[in-house]
Amino acid sequence: MEKKKRGEDGNGGEKTWNILSIEWLDGEKRWHWICLLDTPLSFIMRFKAR
Repeated sequence: MEKKKRGEDGNGGEKTWNILSIEWLDGEKRWHWICLLDTPLSFIMRFKAR
């Protein structure tokens, strides 16, 4: 399952987010994201750590 979400970076450009996987943990949804463009690693890890 692959979906794409459009967002804007600080420069007003577009970033494409790719949903890698959805995991159910303790009854909650965990989204794993990866940005196809340059994004701070800490920002990506923040989503993965959720």
